[in-house]
Amino acid sequence: MLKPSAEKRTHAIKHLGHEWTDSFFWLRDIKDPKVMEYLKAENAHFEAHMAPLKPLQDQVFEELKSRVAEDDDSVPVRLGDWEYFSRVSKGNQYREYCRKKPGSHACEVILDLNLIAKGAEYCSLGAYQISPCCRYVAYSIDLDGSENFTLKILELGTSRDLGVAIASTNGDVAWSADSQHLFYAVVDKSLRPFQVYRTEVATVNPQLVYEEKDGRFFVGVELSKDKTSIMIDTHAAESTETWVIDATRPIEKPRLISPRREKIETTVWSHGSRFYFLTNDGCTNFKLYRSPKNDLANQTEVLRGNDELFLVNIDVFKNHLVVLERLKGLPRLRLISIQDMKETDTTWIAMNEEVYTLSDGGNVVWDAPHFRYQYSSPTTPPQVIDYDFTTQAKTVKKEQPVPNYNRELYVAKRVFAKASDGVEIPISVITRKDYVQDGSRPFVLYGYGSYGMPTNPGFNANLFSLLDRGFGYAMAHIRGGSDLGRQWYLDGKFEKKMTTFTDFIACAESLIQNKWAHPKKLSIRGGSAGGLLVGACMNLRPDLYQNVVAHVPFVDVLNTMLDTTLPLTLIEYDEWGNPNDPKYFAKMQEYSPYDNVEDKAYPNLFVTAGLNDPRVTYWEPAKWVAKIRTLTQHKNEVLFKTHLGAGHGGSSGRYSRLQEIAEEFAFLIKQGLGTSR
Repeated sequence: MLKPSAEKRTHAIKHLGHEWTDSFFWLRDIKDPKVMEYLKAENAHFEAHMAPLKPLQDQVFEELKSRVAEDDDSVPVRLGDWEYFSRVSKGNQYREYCRKKPGSHACEVILDLNLIAKGAEYCSLGAYQISPCCRYVAYSIDLDGSENFTLKILELGTSRDLGVAIASTNGDVAWSADSQHLFYAVVDKSLRPFQVYRTEVATVNPQLVYEEKDGRFFVGVELSKDKTSIMIDTHAAESTETWVIDATRPIEKPRLISPRREKIETTVWSHGSRFYFLTNDGCTNFKLYRSPKNDLANQTEVLRGNDELFLVNIDVFKNHLVVLERLKGLPRLRLISIQDMKETDTTWIAMNEEVYTLSDGGNVVWDAPHFRYQYSSPTTPPQVIDYDFTTQAKTVKKEQPVPNYNRELYVAKRVFAKASDGVEIPISVITRKDYVQDGSRPFVLYGYGSYGMPTNPGFNANLFSLLDRGFGYAMAHIRGGSDLGRQWYLDGKFEKKMTTFTDFIACAESLIQNKWAHPKKLSIRGGSAGGLLVGACMNLRPDLYQNVVAHVPFVDVLNTMLDTTLPLTLIEYDEWGNPNDPKYFAKMQEYSPYDNVEDKAYPNLFVTAGLNDPRVTYWEPAKWVAKIRTLTQHKNEVLFKTHLGAGHGGSSGRYSRLQEIAEEFAFLIKQGLGTSR
């Protein structure tokens, strides 16, 4: 089958005295019938190329599915007289959201996403908020992957639809204390959440509460856990602002409690008669302080980060604070008692593995006797754990069941690579215990490294289909993420962005030098900004990798950052820089994968896109692939698939998602082992 070929059309671009031609700029115009013709041609080429691997793909899919507990319930959460939980049943793509009386086996199905998704290619639940009186539920649905949610309200017990159908919301909602008013955020034409509205539940009459006019800022809204405050936060990449409304007086105007300042990020929690503030004002790795609600200038510092300790987040309870920290790259939990309005005893929850990850377990009850968190590692399936504030006992409420999995066969380690400036970069490696570290085995290296998002080494049951075939797998904790603190993030952004890529290359080189991997058997993978990572590294060192997997990759950096009509461009200035500044424009020119494609031998490529993706538009990977296809020296495989009914995250159904993973793994197995078994 002939490889697809997109026609070249001259499109001249001028900026800051620079001129260049973009031959595939026209692929942005989805109204041009030739655009869809090209995307479908690439999809047909993808399917034809993958057809011989269909038996392997089917085998891998069955393996993936065999490690999924097809009938599975979440751990219930007690609200009022009911326990709320979700469940998924064998054969169903989506979850059901339910409630039941404690001790009862009979349950009430509140939402069945399988019914909502009927006839749709995609379904995603945004908001799902039970009202304080437990009479209503506000929920929102996206049926095409555009992240444009429609908000509705149901009456619990009767399933009566209250007739609310508000389009163009972002999934953020907040109930008033009396459950009679609902606050929600709406998006503009570029899908930026920019307004907060309030409506009465009994009579739908939306009233504008707050509008954010600065295009760099996104708006969110939530009800505080103590049920006293409606919190309206507006945030750019490096600046925040918080407004508050008394939840018992919902029609009052919002009050500003944390004004915006450039380069200052502050998150606010309501705690009875005071607020807690987590901020980087005067402390790179953040500090925690509190103030009385009626005297915000009266500040008491509670906790301060340092060069090794990064304060990530907190959770508030009636008598306790729980702080999520990162110390030397690993997360930990600190519990602080509150007595007589003072913070007293401090306790740390111990973790036992060398490589692991932690997250909040969904703590919604203000006076709960315990803190619920989730723990996992590359070899330990996700556990939901309750930590009793009084007895300090840990109770595993649930460990995610993983059929056909023997954790004794696998091992996770933390190793280090030395970056070009001498800094040590952590790498989390997972293999079978019988993995032969002699450079002969296929290996996959994953990375992200942007937005201060850490790469968390949690459990991924899908990987065992690679590990059981002799693969090794690793996650690189490179700068641009916040794995080792806030400075770790700052050292991989703006004019320092190239550090992210050279860190990743150093990780690949270290794995090769230490015989974990071999360049002829090393695959790299990343998605979104991780797609930028692997695309840039492919340009810089194509000789290091056999394969590049790039999911919805952000690869057309210059064109995207010069287009302020796109949903994220203005807010992205605080991540990549403003291309109208010559300093940042020059840096983007240096690393933009699309703009640095050269006629040379590249690794094999496996690329995906989502037609409805609002974050990384389909045309970025489409243009990138089209340009690579014009090269004469590139002889390796290029596979490109656009999901025509999905967005940034690919398919939403759990079986459909496993089919996509099976496709990718079949590709990697064929390339890494030269076999279709």
